[in-house]
Amino acid sequence: MKFKTAGFTLIELLVVIIILSALVTMTLVAINPIRQISKAKDAQRQQDLVQLRNSLDTYLNDANCYPSTLTFGAQFANGGTVYMQKTPQDPDYANGRASYAYETESAGVCPQRQWNVLFAKLSNSQNLQVSCSLLQMKDSNGNVCVPTNYQSLGYNYCVLSGKVNCDYIAAHPLQGVSLPSSTPTPTSMPTSTSSPTPGPSDPWSVPFLGRTPSGQIHLTNCSNVTISGKQFVNIADDAIIIENCNNVTITGNDFSGDVGAIYALNSTNVTVTWNRFQNIGNGTIGSGHSNYIQFNNTWDGYIGNNKGIGGNTEDMISIYKSGGSSVSSPLIIENNAFESPLPPNPNAWSSGSGSGSMLGDSGGSHIIIRNNTYLSPGQVGIGIPSGTDIHIIGNTIYGAQRVSSNVGIYVWNQATTPCNAIEVSNNQVKWYRADGAENPYWNAGNCGTVSGESTNNWHAPINPNSLHVVL
Repeated sequence: MKFKTAGFTLIELLVVIIILSALVTMTLVAINPIRQISKAKDAQRQQDLVQLRNSLDTYLNDANCYPSTLTFGAQFANGGTVYMQKTPQDPDYANGRASYAYETESAGVCPQRQWNVLFAKLSNSQNLQVSCSLLQMKDSNGNVCVPTNYQSLGYNYCVLSGKVNCDYIAAHPLQGVSLPSSTPTPTSMPTSTSSPTPGPSDPWSVPFLGRTPSGQIHLTNCSNVTISGKQFVNIADDAIIIENCNNVTITGNDFSGDVGAIYALNSTNVTVTWNRFQNIGNGTIGSGHSNYIQFNNTWDGYIGNNKGIGGNTEDMISIYKSGGSSVSSPLIIENNAFESPLPPNPNAWSSGSGSGSMLGDSGGSHIIIRNNTYLSPGQVGIGIPSGTDIHIIGNTIYGAQRVSSNVGIYVWNQATTPCNAIEVSNNQVKWYRADGAENPYWNAGNCGTVSGESTNNWHAPINPNSLHVVL
C-alpha cells in the first residue's frame, strides 16, 4: 500500500513568505536601525563637546584665558601640559561631514578670551529641542547671537563657557571649519617651555585662608571696583556688601564662619569668580544672611568658578528680584561646585528650607545656570519659584537622604510675578527625599511649558564621592 506524503502547495509557501516579509518589514520600521545609529552619534557629539569644554576650562585655569584657536582630531597642549591627547572629531567627519567648530574672541589678546562656544551638527530631529542657547540671546542691535554663517554651515547645537560677547559673535563668521583632509595640523598654542607655574594669577595657588585678613567691606555708590586676595573670617554680618554700585568684581577671596559672604543690593554688572566659602550662615534669613552669594535687585553680571562647603545656609546662591537686563545680556551662573556635608559633621546644612541655588525668587529674568555641581546642598538642588527666561542646563545634582531633603530641581511659581519661558535640559540628577524615595524633579505646571524636560537624566548613576569639594 502506498502512502501519499503531505506537503505545502505553492500558494501556501507564497502566503508564508509574504507574512514573514511583512513581519520583517514591521520589525525594521519599529526598530529603525538608521535612526538608532543617528541618535547614538548625536549622543556622542554632545558628550564630545562636554569633554572639550572641560578641557578648555582647565586650560583657562592655567593660562587665564581660552586658546585663540582649537584644532579637532589633534593633540591639545600648551608647553609641557597636555590637556587632551587627541581632541574628538565629529563621528562622521571621515564620511564628509564638517568638523566641530570653536569660537572665541580670537583677534583679542589673552585677557579678552574669557568665553568660548563649541558647535556641532545634530542629525536626529528629536534632539534638536536641545538646540543652541545662543538662539535665545541677542546682540545690542537685536540680532540673534549666532555667527553670520551659522545657518549656512548647518550647525544646530552648541555648548558655552563664560559670558559670551554677542556683539562679537553676531558680527563674525565661524572660522576654521574643515572637511576631511590629510593629517590634522597641531592646534596653535602660546609658546611655552614648561607647564604653567601657579602664581598670583592662579586663584587656587594660595592655600585656603592663606590670604590677607580683612574686616567687613561695605561699599555704596561705587563703580569700577575690584575686591581680591582677601579672607573674611567670623564676620558677624555679610562679609562684603555692595550697594548702588556698578561694575564690581569680587574675585579670589576666602570666606569662613561668616553670617553671610557676598551681598549685592541695587547694583549692576557684578562679577563674582574664583571665591571659596566654608561654613557660611547662622540660620537667619534676609539681606544676604546665610547665603554664599545673594543678588537683590541686581542686574547683569557673572557668577562662575566659585566653590564652597557647608554652613547653616538658606540658599548658597540666591537670585532675588534680579537677573540679566535682556535676552542678549543674561546673568550667567556656571562652573561652581558646592557641597554640604552630612550630619554629624558640624558644617552640615541644617536649615529646614534653602537650596543650592534659587533663581527668580519673587521675580527676575534672563538667567542661565549651567555646568555646576551640587552635593546635598539643602532641601532643594535648584529651584525656580518665579521669573521669566530662566535656563537650567547641564548641571550635576546629587542629594542624599537626610532630614528635610525634598527635590533635586523644581519649577513652581510661588509669587504674583510672571513665570514663563523656562528651560530645564541636559541635567544629571540623583536626589533622595527625607523618606528615602527618589524625587529628582517637580513641575507644578504654573510656569507655562518647560522646554527640555525629556533631555534630563532624572536617575543618573552619580557617584557622590566624585562631587566632593576641596578648598
